[in-house]
Amino acid sequence: MAEAFARLGTTVTVIEQTDRLLPRDEPEAAAAVGRSLAAKGVTVRSATTVTWAEPIDGGARLHLSDGVAVDAERVFVAAGRLAVTAGLGLAEAGVALNERGSIVVQDTMATSLPGVGAIGDVTGLMQLTHAAAQMAYIAVSNALRPRFDPRRRRFDPLLVPWATFTQPEVAHVGLTEDAAATITTGARVAFVPLTEVDRAVTADQTDGFVKLIAGPRRVIGNAGGGRLLGATIVAPRAGEMIQEPALAMTTGMFTGRLAQTVHAYPTWSMAVQQAALQFFFETGGRLARPANADSTIGAAAPMPA
Repeated sequence: MAEAFARLGTTVTVIEQTDRLLPRDEPEAAAAVGRSLAAKGVTVRSATTVTWAEPIDGGARLHLSDGVAVDAERVFVAAGRLAVTAGLGLAEAGVALNERGSIVVQDTMATSLPGVGAIGDVTGLMQLTHAAAQMAYIAVSNALRPRFDPRRRRFDPLLVPWATFTQPEVAHVGLTEDAAATITTGARVAFVPLTEVDRAVTADQTDGFVKLIAGPRRVIGNAGGGRLLGATIVAPRAGEMIQEPALAMTTGMFTGRLAQTVHAYPTWSMAVQQAALQFFFETGGRLARPANADSTIGAAAPMPA
């Protein structure tokens, strides 16, 4: 929204409570979006909160936790959404709610009341349209099966990609590097900056990257490149490019299949293949490295200034 208003000629200040933008994404992705916003004239004040506000002529004055005051004609509050479940009698019917008022569901989308399921934003799981569609598919499929049928489908949020439609776009699926390094032994990271992707160079849109994270399989380890644990893409078409890693994770394919697949040249998606090749040998002077629990340290390549 900040980017949209800035493009319309509005002077925008973003006040972000966390220490960086996009806290659920890779730090490199947040840095790229931050550079893009700065280039559009947006001021980002991170690790900051509004302590109090007062009306002034023509708008409001916001007093921030760092001692700075910001004057604005309009204040846009983006603090998330809560499920509206009050007055539906859910608790009385035996449907459990959590402390935020969302309906508690199992990964089969079943609630605490037998025969009743819930999907979408009301569950508080992932407030994404395509996540709700997947939940619906799972809920309906399971409703047509016996309760203890081992073939009942399950919702896995790690297999659901999401995209942030800034310029460049940010897309993510699965684990971040920090999470992979923390919970997985032997995770490796392949990284390709868009400065080394010919399509990005010809389009003069090189501030971005593809990061793939792979881990060993049971018994066979890293044979075939192991299994894909997560991916983050920052690029003009990242929302489209993330589908290939999402497919690899959903089907459990060897990471090497991404490297083996012939990609049309020059395309944005070829960057995925360039990254996957690093799990097998050095390419373009790069080789997959061990995942770092602090992914701001030891990045595979510096981002363009």
